[in-house]
Amino acid sequence: MFRLALALGKTVGELEETLSPTEFLEWQLFNVSWPIGERRLDLNFAQLCAVIAQVNGNRNARPIDFMLATDQPLQENPEEISDEDLAATFGTNVRRIKR
Repeated sequence: MFRLALALGKTVGELEETLSPTEFLEWQLFNVSWPIGERRLDLNFAQLCAVIAQVNGNRNARPIDFMLATDQPLQENPEEISDEDLAATFGTNVRRIKR
């Protein structure tokens, strides 16, 4: 309900007052085949990342490899990504920019 409210620019209270249970079910079904909001952006960026990885040598890159795992909490101190992991994910032509 919150995702739909955000996508429509309404509050959850407004949706609860104006949205019938049938229409809400239709929105849920629509969201399965055509994701709305942040989920759609995540999918679009995952597709873009997969293409970038493919043109840089990782021919097996798939969009699912770049999807955010939203059911897992974010790490406060993520592990440092090795150069080998970068090359394996994005292709051999990708180099780390040293600061």
